[in-house]
Amino acid sequence: MLKTVRGILVAGHGVASGRSIVDRRFPGGTIRLQEKFFRDRGLDLDAYFPRGFVRGTLNIRFSRGIVAIKHPDFTFRAVAWTDLFPPENFFLTGWTVIHGGRDYPGLLYIPDPETKPDHFQDRRVLEVIAESIPEISVGDALSLTFDSDAVDID
Repeated sequence: MLKTVRGILVAGHGVASGRSIVDRRFPGGTIRLQEKFFRDRGLDLDAYFPRGFVRGTLNIRFSRGIVAIKHPDFTFRAVAWTDLFPPENFFLTGWTVIHGGRDYPGLLYIPDPETKPDHFQDRRVLEVIAESIPEISVGDALSLTFDSDAVDID
């Protein structure tokens, strides 16, 4: 069942994109490092986003933001994407990001809190990988449409 929620774009840690000025361990960004492992396990981000995507995440704050992971589109366990941390689990599922009256394909990106070593988000903030969205800025309101059978925000 499709569900739509509203959120606000907030600043993230900058690690997924490699723009962090605090944590410089991943200058190209964690998404760039992880995408090869995702592709090897069945999710080719370049094919998923044929018009291209931003190698980073949108950090979206919701009023509630407690996610129930039910049946995500992709579950990747024990991904050893860096030698700096133990392997991590990831859950990704398709979302549509709506901004400025336009729809953009996206993927909710959830590093498993049980295996994620650091860079924790406020529990009301979720990360989304998406196509480039022109003229988007921190503080902008966004709507997201998703399949509540895959994940849900309580």
